[in-house]
Amino acid sequence: MTQDWKRLGDAIRDARTSRGMTQIDLATAAEVSEATVQNLEGARKNPRRRPPSLPRIEAALNWAAGSATRILEGGAPLDAPSPPASAPPPASDSQLPLRVQHELRDSEVVDTDVLDLSAGGMRLVVVVTRG
Repeated sequence: MTQDWKRLGDAIRDARTSRGMTQIDLATAAEVSEATVQNLEGARKNPRRRPPSLPRIEAALNWAAGSATRILEGGAPLDAPSPPASAPPPASDSQLPLRVQHELRDSEVVDTDVLDLSAGGMRLVVVVTRG
C-alpha cells in the first residue's frame, strides 16, 4: 500500500499549529530534535524506514497510537483516550461508610464531581465507578 508522507507532514503541521505550538514546542513535548519535526513536516518522499520518533510525535499531539499509520494510509488521526479519572483519597478511609470503602477499593473510578449544596457549606460528592 502506498504511504503518503506529504499528507502525514501536513497533518502534523496542521495539528501543531492548531494547538498554538511551534516546531520547537512540539520537539520539546515529543522529546525529539527540532530537525526531526522539520523533516516530518517537510517530507515529500517516502523515507527508507519508519522514523522511531512517530509514537512520541503522536503522543505530543494527543493522537492515539497508530494515528500516523492511519494518516499515511489515507485516514484521519484518532484522539488519544482520556486517562480514567480517579477520586482523591479521603483523609481517612475510616471516615467513609464500609459500603463506600468497598466500592472504592473494588471498582474502577470513572468520574467524580463535587456539588455545592449552598446549605450551610454542605457539598455532595459524586463518585462514578465501574466494576
